[in-house]
Amino acid sequence: MTDAQRAAFDRVPDIATAPAARVEPAMTAVENDLLAATRSEAAAGAKIVIWPEEAVRTQESHAPVAVAAARDEARRSGIYLEIGIRVYSPAGPTHDKDEALLIDPHGKVLWTYRKAHPIPGSEQFTPGDGRVPVADTPYGRIANVICYDADFPAMTRTRADIMLVPSHDWKEYGSAHTEKAGLRAVEGGYSLIRQDAEGVSTAYDDEGHVLASTDYFTTGRQIMVAYVPTHGVTTVYDRIGDTFAWLCLACLLALTATAVAGRGRPS
Repeated sequence: MTDAQRAAFDRVPDIATAPAARVEPAMTAVENDLLAATRSEAAAGAKIVIWPEEAVRTQESHAPVAVAAARDEARRSGIYLEIGIRVYSPAGPTHDKDEALLIDPHGKVLWTYRKAHPIPGSEQFTPGDGRVPVADTPYGRIANVICYDADFPAMTRTRADIMLVPSHDWKEYGSAHTEKAGLRAVEGGYSLIRQDAEGVSTAYDDEGHVLASTDYFTTGRQIMVAYVPTHGVTTVYDRIGDTFAWLCLACLLALTATAVAGRGRPS
């Protein structure tokens, strides 16, 4: 979020119900900046462009306009474009939306995914159903979760080639949170791109190698470019999930019970 948008939002008590004239210019400026950057990267050869979580912050009435502009850009540039969008609802915070939309090169919205795990205490919107979307593309099977969702391994246990994780952290936690998400790439056997609005953006391959990384707080260039493998692999975790961990716990409990029982026998 640009400084101008932040300042505009700070001047209104409620973004959802504020007069459009007071917030829309700042919102539109950010959207135009994102669209221009997308156009530039597509011209340089990018095939998939990812905006971070809540890259677009908009009132509910303006959301269709923002999405239409992104669809037009994806079609003009001939790319897959994933946009992060935060929609402020006049019905109240529980009706707000934190979503990611994947748009194909024809301008078609392939999915609208809503964040399934709001951050406790700071995000009040109603969560999504947790179904991870997957789309077949010329660049493999692309899947998507949002930020904190990737902290739940069972959720990201998805047969995919590329996992997109648009995110929005803060300075003290961005680096650690992105490193944690890198574990999901190893477990799932896929490339993972975590595009972080205010943190560390990183692209990983299926072995956890860092392919590209940029820190929002240490660089003026807020664009990360990465070449990632488009074919995932099958992993042990992908096949059995947490079964091995539960077996280890069961064995530990059995050994503990045996030891306690042995101590209770008369010598």
